[in-house]
Amino acid sequence: MPCWTGWRAGLRFFPSSWLVPLFFCVGGAGAYAVASDFSRFGVALGSVFSSGNVWSLFVCFFLLKILHEAAHGVVCKRFGGHIPEVGLLLVFFVPLTYIDATSSWRFPSKVARMLVSSAGMLAELFVAAVAALVWANTETGAVNTIAANVGVAASVTTLFFNANPLMRFDGYFLLSDWLGQPNLYAKAARASSAWLGWLFFGVGVRPGSGVRLAFYGAACLVWRTLLVFGLCIAAVAYLSGFGMVLAGLTLAATYLPGLAKIPARFRAWREKGKPVSVGRIGVWCGVLVGVFWFPVVAPPVLPGWIEPAERTVLRVQCPGFVREVRAEAGAEVRQGEMIFFLENQEEAMRARKLESDADRAEARALQAAEQKELAKMGQQIRQAEALREQAKEAHAYLATLSVCAPKDGALYGRNFGQMEGLFLPSGYELATMGARMAREVRILLPQRDFDRLRPRVGDPVRVWVGGRGRVFTGSLSAVESAATREIRFPGVTALGGGSVGVMKDLARGEDGDFRSKSSESGLSLIEPHFYLTAALSEEGENAEIPSPGETVLVAFPDAKRVSLWRVFVAWCERFVEQAEQGGEEKMR
Repeated sequence: MPCWTGWRAGLRFFPSSWLVPLFFCVGGAGAYAVASDFSRFGVALGSVFSSGNVWSLFVCFFLLKILHEAAHGVVCKRFGGHIPEVGLLLVFFVPLTYIDATSSWRFPSKVARMLVSSAGMLAELFVAAVAALVWANTETGAVNTIAANVGVAASVTTLFFNANPLMRFDGYFLLSDWLGQPNLYAKAARASSAWLGWLFFGVGVRPGSGVRLAFYGAACLVWRTLLVFGLCIAAVAYLSGFGMVLAGLTLAATYLPGLAKIPARFRAWREKGKPVSVGRIGVWCGVLVGVFWFPVVAPPVLPGWIEPAERTVLRVQCPGFVREVRAEAGAEVRQGEMIFFLENQEEAMRARKLESDADRAEARALQAAEQKELAKMGQQIRQAEALREQAKEAHAYLATLSVCAPKDGALYGRNFGQMEGLFLPSGYELATMGARMAREVRILLPQRDFDRLRPRVGDPVRVWVGGRGRVFTGSLSAVESAATREIRFPGVTALGGGSVGVMKDLARGEDGDFRSKSSESGLSLIEPHFYLTAALSEEGENAEIPSPGETVLVAFPDAKRVSLWRVFVAWCERFVEQAEQGGEEKMR
């Protein structure tokens, strides 16, 4: 039992009138500091919840809970209450502090009881505001990180848990006092249990009284279920195999006792002469089966883009700086017309040096002939021929710096004007040429959906083009055999405002560390995708055909629908797989 003698001198200040404006001034300043630099706060928030910061955040959380319970005790003592006990308890294997301030329930003043209930939250929010001010006025470092940890732990957890009236914490007692309903949780649980018994089994109360209590009880049940499953998911994500065992034990300890009471509940109803409605049970079982086992979920709609017919890609052969661009995207060009002109001074100097070396070798051959040195003459002639051949190849290589149209057609690609002055490496994709009447669609299919759709050549597709008031039809013409993370059209990814996520293209180096690949973009798709090709159907010469480069959405009308149960199972499998991959990355 703690000794409160040393606190008595300061108890007269809690609560006090001067604390109210101080709380609002500091709280408003802290909120403004975060709101005015919210982009930086978002980065700090991500680092707070990172796996490497878990223990630091836990320590801050534990210390704040000590302050939280101390605030309850101080305010309770201020109003004449008694604190018989303080200590620790385990909630889902997490140590939490507690303090017995139940003596406040006998206070005659409702305001006093509510102040005792809210004292811990107010103390944490005040600390969160001070931490926000410290964070806003410090640079990146230890102090800034500690302030971010304290601010998040004192605000997010307080508002999410303590202020939540659906759990038996501070928010619940505030609601109970405000409504004048002692034992609100127990009454709501009985009311919701009676209503659920009537709804599912046809026994218990009928519609009439207790609606608000039953609704509150049902909300508490839903929240408790979401919380338990959320903690189980977090355990699996952070603890992998051990987390799955821990999650299973938690679910069993939470729900098995309640399920074991169901037979006793049925016997009690039968003894009271309240027969269970077999028809109602059958209806609900049918609804459950229909929701979880009948195919109701439509196949996914996939992103894609329009590609020109008879597509030809123009790529850089000899690397160099772009000095001139003579065409614009979408322009019609003729065969042989120059589109891009690049310059490579080093390659040009190498070609001239080869020619100069060949000239000197020929001169040495003539000199050897005059001196009757036939062996040396033959050697120099062969060297001169080899140098001439190398110079010829170098000039042919330099000729590719003038990129010309290989055929008649339309030109598609990025903003060519922004390429002037850039150095482009060998293999860089400059533009795409093709017919203006585009009838090919490229589709991205996530690897996780491949087994669900089972795409085959000839399957019909429906294509929606953004900004157009019609749907195009077609059929699959090609299905790639392997999934890849390669980005072939940035417009359908997050880079171009699309829905497909991208990440840094990482490769393991010789030292075992991951680093970005030296690729053109340094990015790749987050998850592997299959690339499919569909051909739009012929709808007449004057049909409105989409233009190359337009982004589209593609659906498979003949694909089978799946049940919610299969979707849930697939989600669980994917979640476990990602958790295992995360565990492997941590081990590395």
